[in-house]
Amino acid sequence: MSKGTSQKPSSTRPQVEKIAILLASLGEELATKLIQKLPPSDAQRILQTMAQLGRVDHQTIAEVQIEFKDLMKTFNEPLTEGAEAARRIIEKAFASEDAAFLLQAMPRPIPRCFREAERVDSKILWQILSKEHPQTLALILGYLSPQKAGELTKFMHPTMRNEVLMKLATITEVDPVLLDEIDEVLTNAIIAARNHKAQNIGGTKRAAEILAQLGAAQRQDLLSQMEKLAPDVAANVRAGIFTFEDISKLDRSDIEILLRSLDAQELELALRRCSDSVAQAFFAAMSERRAEQVRDNIMTAKPVAVNKIEDAQRKIAAKTAELIEKGTLRDPLDEAV
Repeated sequence: MSKGTSQKPSSTRPQVEKIAILLASLGEELATKLIQKLPPSDAQRILQTMAQLGRVDHQTIAEVQIEFKDLMKTFNEPLTEGAEAARRIIEKAFASEDAAFLLQAMPRPIPRCFREAERVDSKILWQILSKEHPQTLALILGYLSPQKAGELTKFMHPTMRNEVLMKLATITEVDPVLLDEIDEVLTNAIIAARNHKAQNIGGTKRAAEILAQLGAAQRQDLLSQMEKLAPDVAANVRAGIFTFEDISKLDRSDIEILLRSLDAQELELALRRCSDSVAQAFFAAMSERRAEQVRDNIMTAKPVAVNKIEDAQRKIAAKTAELIEKGTLRDPLDEAV
């Protein structure tokens, strides 16, 4: 499949491709939960298809989601939201004066836009909301899930982040009129975000992110099945599951074992451009003499192209993943499952 923007009509796409697009558009957390409920053979087909997706245009994503919604309508009607159901019951069961009194005491329902915002790409959403007043941003964060709110704060400048979080911490009550204004702001932001022509919803990176959330046995089973049908795709997905940065999650004893399997020059090359946590994890597992020598070699080495450093890091990450699969090292990703 082409890596460019995919513009093939939704109606002409295979069912498995539609499912892959739908899952990818739902986000990593929800997609992972759904994948875990599928039979391994179905999960493998969907993840393999997802890994081969290029850029999918917004119209196609919308068509797939609409088709799914239409399909759901053939099942039983979903239950009405609790707050809405309670309001209807009050209005039918009580006289107007009593109903008015009870309705006034009812909590105001959360606008639908906040639920819809959970499914919008955080980076795109922040690009649109970044010009809003800190008070507005604080109120929006207050109604979003902690995970979504946290993702948005990552894109904020530290000064703005501090101001927004301070305002969020001091919010007590929200004026209904102000909430209506926030509803309008966020609704417009969601519409603008969805009008982006294409989104990177698939690819090996997304498939790897989902697989990384699964248990080791299930992850290995799906990868093994994928390798039988598409070895190249499976290799790229496998490489994306365990990254060079993940090495910092290993115990010191595991890194000591890993060091015995690595080429010294390749390690020095990889350590030239990495996070402090990874560098310190490696240095802590070395003798003081070796750590000092490696630091000196890095300091005095001639400049090299960034792609060579990244290539060295990928090789070390691949070697680490190989040792984890053999059981020589523990799998640090399992702790998050």
